[in-house]
Amino acid sequence: ESKPQSKQEQAPDYLLTGAIRIQHDREGDNQVKYYQVDLRLVDVTTNEVAWPGSVERKKVVSN
Repeated sequence: ESKPQSKQEQAPDYLLTGAIRIQHDREGDNQVKYYQVDLRLVDVTTNEVAWPGSVERKKVVSN
């Protein structure tokens, strides 16, 4: 009977962090929602930001 091979655990090279923000507003009779997503990809060995990203969206909800 053979033993299963154990896999070595590997530490990650990067960590993805982020935040989502939502703001509610009104334009006349319509509800408006603003969404903002901010992301950062961080090198865990140097703590440097390898990639920052941000996206904003607006959604109008008619009554």
